[in-house]
Amino acid sequence: MQQIISLDRLQSAQRVLFIFDLAFKDFLSIQSYLFEFSKRYPSIKIDLWVNANCECFFGHRQSFKEKLFIEFLQECSFINKFYFNTCYAKNFKNICAQARALNYSIIVILSEQNHCRNIKLAKKINKNKFLFITT
Repeated sequence: MQQIISLDRLQSAQRVLFIFDLAFKDFLSIQSYLFEFSKRYPSIKIDLWVNANCECFFGHRQSFKEKLFIEFLQECSFINKFYFNTCYAKNFKNICAQARALNYSIIVILSEQNHCRNIKLAKKINKNKFLFITT
């Protein structure tokens, strides 16, 4: 497992938020990393913010693939908290407030696209903390 965050930062962290765009094939590629991370740093709680690839229109319903993916994620015992349904305007403010309340000291963006959107999101959650972007 490659170290992407300094040991000093990790030792002081209680929670890490990983921001991820919804795509099952991409999650499978990072699932092993998150699992190894949880084994190496068992005192750190891993939380996952999942950006659904949906249009933000009222009345959008989750597809069967999205529901199946969410159920799969919820079975990953090494992930402490999930943030879902973030594309709905009425939920977004509440979900951001929940994330801000947890005061994440490290936010990691795992998505290969939508960097600008995810950086803005990370700053809404906690603008003063360490942000790491993978490519």
